[in-house]
Amino acid sequence: RIPVLIFRTTVILPIPPPIMSRFDLMFVIQDIHDPTTDNKVAEHIIGLHRRKETTVGGPLSQLDLQRYIRTARLIMPKVAPQAQETLVRCYKKLREDRHGSFVRGSAGVTVRQLESLLRLSEAIARVHLDETVRPEYVTTAFELQLNSLRRAERENIDLAPDIADDAGEAP
Repeated sequence: RIPVLIFRTTVILPIPPPIMSRFDLMFVIQDIHDPTTDNKVAEHIIGLHRRKETTVGGPLSQLDLQRYIRTARLIMPKVAPQAQETLVRCYKKLREDRHGSFVRGSAGVTVRQLESLLRLSEAIARVHLDETVRPEYVTTAFELQLNSLRRAERENIDLAPDIADDAGEAP
């Protein structure tokens, strides 16, 4: 069975497992109407605009951020031997976990997830402006990937909780 996304407009978007396996991470973002949350968000946004007019710069200026991103893009981190061992262990753990707890419609774990784990680890190293991929970066990437896979492999991701799915279960 193919995982299905159900939108409030009742449009159903099937995503086959081979397509899902091409994404490094998947997150579902819901915009749920809640007057309390909506009020806090509105006050925060208005406060940001008000402060922009009265204060000059914050802890990080736009120029500093642009420089940081430019510098990070230039870094091509190399995988340390310990990080390589961690990559192998994490990949094997992903394979074991997904094989042992196969969920209908899940994409399974393939070499693509190992490549994804490596890309994410390198990206975390860049964020730290580090030219070496360290084991802790791999562990962080593994946790991100595992949480994303767990969320994405659910049989149906119901974006409209008031519309019941086939099994009658809430996500």
